[in-house]
Amino acid sequence: MERNAPPNQHHAANPNAVNSACERRTEMSIICPSEITNGHRTRKAVGYMRQSTDPQVLYNTGSRIRQENQLDYARAWGWPEDLIELEDDLGITGTSAELRPGWTSLLQRILNGEVGLILASDVSRLSRSASDFETLITVCRTTNTLIAIDGQILSLKDSMQRLIARFKALLAQFDGEQRTETLLLAKIALARSGVAVTPPPTGYISVRERKDKPGTQHASEED
Repeated sequence: MERNAPPNQHHAANPNAVNSACERRTEMSIICPSEITNGHRTRKAVGYMRQSTDPQVLYNTGSRIRQENQLDYARAWGWPEDLIELEDDLGITGTSAELRPGWTSLLQRILNGEVGLILASDVSRLSRSASDFETLITVCRTTNTLIAIDGQILSLKDSMQRLIARFKALLAQFDGEQRTETLLLAKIALARSGVAVTPPPTGYISVRERKDKPGTQHASEED
């Protein structure tokens, strides 16, 4: 499986090897993956973007930009602008499909035959659940929908590539589970040391707030 160079890099392309439908309307052009057909281009190219928490959405703007830029591959591969769209789940964990409206919408659109290409920056952005990723592979194989991971087409007809993709999905799930366990252990350690790890109940304020605001009640006292 050969990886395509990012669309913003220039290639001394062989005219006989480049599909004219895949040339960007700029000075740059890249070779169109052989898996892409005109039939795929009559359907939509849909990018999927996800960030797990609200702080990531606010502060990790580089990740969001990188994920949005995946749409440039669709443009370079010949998709018209009106057939390029983006689904997103911002501030939502990738461990559960039920909590992700963008993911649910994407799957339904694939099943409806609307999507010819899915674009994502990484397997972990698509899902941190191996079972959810397996569902995606199944519906894409059924509808002949392509998946591009950072400009690299995943050939679902190739059993070895499917195996590698599944392995990456398992690693993404393991990484997510490990992060959750680490955060939980850190909270337990803080709680045992006497540090509050959750906001006080309604009607209470923290000891720190009480010290900052003379005349307020102790956190253990109701207002």
